[in-house]
Amino acid sequence: MTHCNKKHSLKFENYCVDLHANKYNHKTYHWNNISEDILYDSGFITDFNTLRLNRKRDNKLNKINSIQEYGLDGIAIETIDNVKAIKNKPIIPFHFEDAESEKFNQFFGNVSS
Repeated sequence: MTHCNKKHSLKFENYCVDLHANKYNHKTYHWNNISEDILYDSGFITDFNTLRLNRKRDNKLNKINSIQEYGLDGIAIETIDNVKAIKNKPIIPFHFEDAESEKFNQFFGNVSS
Protein backbone atom coordinates (compact mmCIF):
# COMPACT_ATOMS: atom_id res chain seq x y z
CA MET A 1 0.00 0.00 0.00
CA THR A 2 1.36 3.41 -0.92
CA HIS A 3 0.95 6.37 1.42
CA CYS A 4 1.63 10.02 0.76
CA ASN A 5 4.40 11.30 3.03
CA LYS A 6 2.86 14.78 3.32
CA LYS A 7 -0.46 13.33 4.42
CA HIS A 8 1.18 11.61 7.38
CA SER A 9 4.08 13.95 8.14
CA LEU A 10 2.44 16.02 10.90
CA LYS A 11 1.04 12.89 12.55
CA PHE A 12 4.48 11.27 12.32
CA GLU A 13 6.21 14.33 13.78
CA ASN A 14 3.78 14.50 16.70
CA TYR A 15 4.10 10.75 17.25
CA CYS A 16 7.91 11.04 17.41
CA VAL A 17 7.80 14.06 19.75
CA ASP A 18 5.44 12.13 22.06
CA LEU A 19 7.59 8.99 21.79
CA HIS A 20 10.67 11.02 22.82
CA ALA A 21 8.76 12.44 25.81
CA ASN A 22 7.70 8.98 26.97
CA LYS A 23 11.03 7.27 26.33
CA TYR A 24 13.31 9.90 27.93
CA ASN A 25 10.86 11.58 30.34
CA HIS A 26 11.63 15.01 28.83
CA LYS A 27 9.15 17.84 28.41
CA THR A 28 8.70 17.98 24.63
CA TYR A 29 6.98 20.35 22.23
CA HIS A 30 6.19 20.12 18.55
CA TRP A 31 7.49 23.27 16.85
CA ASN A 32 3.94 24.57 16.38
CA ASN A 33 3.32 24.43 20.16
CA ILE A 34 6.49 25.95 21.63
CA SER A 35 5.99 29.10 23.69
CA GLU A 36 8.16 32.14 23.07
CA ASP A 37 9.48 31.88 26.64
CA ILE A 38 10.87 28.41 25.93
CA LEU A 39 12.33 29.59 22.62
CA TYR A 40 13.97 32.50 24.44
CA ASP A 41 15.31 30.33 27.27
CA SER A 42 16.73 27.84 24.77
CA GLY A 43 18.38 30.53 22.63
CA PHE A 44 16.17 30.49 19.52
CA ILE A 45 14.90 33.97 20.37
CA THR A 46 17.58 36.34 21.60
CA ASP A 47 15.78 39.68 21.39
CA PHE A 48 12.04 40.19 21.85
CA ASN A 49 12.14 43.65 20.28
CA THR A 50 13.65 42.25 17.08
CA LEU A 51 10.99 39.53 17.13
CA ARG A 52 8.27 42.20 17.48
CA LEU A 53 9.70 44.21 14.57
CA ASN A 54 9.90 41.06 12.44
CA ARG A 55 6.26 40.30 13.23
CA LYS A 56 5.21 43.78 12.16
CA ARG A 57 7.11 43.33 8.89
CA ASP A 58 5.72 39.83 8.35
CA ASN A 59 2.14 40.89 9.09
CA LYS A 60 2.40 43.39 6.23
CA LEU A 61 3.59 40.53 4.00
CA ASN A 62 0.79 38.22 5.24
CA LYS A 63 3.40 35.81 6.59
CA ILE A 64 1.96 33.60 9.34
CA ASN A 65 4.96 32.65 11.51
CA SER A 66 7.85 35.02 12.13
CA ILE A 67 10.02 32.59 14.08
CA GLN A 68 12.52 30.70 11.93
CA GLU A 69 12.26 27.01 12.73
CA TYR A 70 15.47 25.71 11.09
CA GLY A 71 13.72 22.57 9.82
CA LEU A 72 13.19 21.21 13.33
CA ASP A 73 10.11 19.27 14.33
CA GLY A 74 10.31 19.93 18.03
CA ILE A 75 12.27 20.63 21.16
CA ALA A 76 12.87 18.36 24.16
CA ILE A 77 13.84 19.89 27.48
CA GLU A 78 15.76 17.78 29.96
CA THR A 79 16.80 20.84 31.94
CA ILE A 80 16.80 24.47 30.82
CA ASP A 81 20.55 24.10 30.23
CA ASN A 82 20.05 20.93 28.21
CA VAL A 83 17.61 21.49 25.33
CA LYS A 84 17.55 18.99 22.47
CA ALA A 85 16.34 19.61 18.95
CA ILE A 86 14.07 16.97 17.47
CA LYS A 87 14.19 16.22 13.74
CA ASN A 88 12.36 13.24 12.31
CA LYS A 89 13.18 11.67 8.97
CA PRO A 90 11.09 8.65 8.09
CA ILE A 91 12.61 6.19 5.67
CA ILE A 92 10.23 4.86 3.05
CA PRO A 93 9.22 2.11 2.99
CA PHE A 94 8.61 1.98 6.73
CA HIS A 95 9.73 -1.28 8.30
CA PHE A 96 9.75 -1.70 12.05
CA GLU A 97 10.88 -4.80 13.90
CA ASP A 98 10.29 -3.77 17.51
CA ALA A 99 7.35 -3.16 19.82
CA GLU A 100 6.94 0.40 18.52
CA SER A 101 5.88 -0.94 15.12
CA GLU A 102 2.58 -2.18 16.49
CA LYS A 103 1.83 1.20 18.11
CA PHE A 104 2.92 3.04 14.97
CA ASN A 105 0.81 0.87 12.69
CA GLN A 106 -2.22 1.22 15.00
CA PHE A 107 -1.86 4.98 14.85
CA PHE A 108 -1.18 5.36 11.11
CA GLY A 109 -2.44 2.12 9.67
CA ASN A 110 -0.04 -0.40 8.19
CA VAL A 111 2.47 1.66 6.21
CA SER A 112 5.02 -1.12 5.75
CA SER A 113 5.57 -2.30 2.21
